[in-house]
Amino acid sequence: MIAANQIQAAWEQYIGNSQKFWDLLTENELLETEGDLLKLTELVQQRYDITHQVAERQVRSILDQSILIFQLQKMYQKNT
Repeated sequence: MIAANQIQAAWEQYIGNSQKFWDLLTENELLETEGDLLKLTELVQQRYDITHQVAERQVRSILDQSILIFQLQKMYQKNT
């Protein structure tokens, strides 16, 4: 489950993975959300013309994956 403060604290590190999934969003748009889940959900909802509920599920899923990837990368770097 997403920890909102964890996302906001390191938002710039998660943008790359987010852009891979939401290719219609620019880096600047993602930066402007500042990792705020509601702002990001609303942006995804508007850009992809989907319901708030679907956008929220996507945002949570993608950010959960981004956190996991980032944590695995950090662990790998520690061990090399």
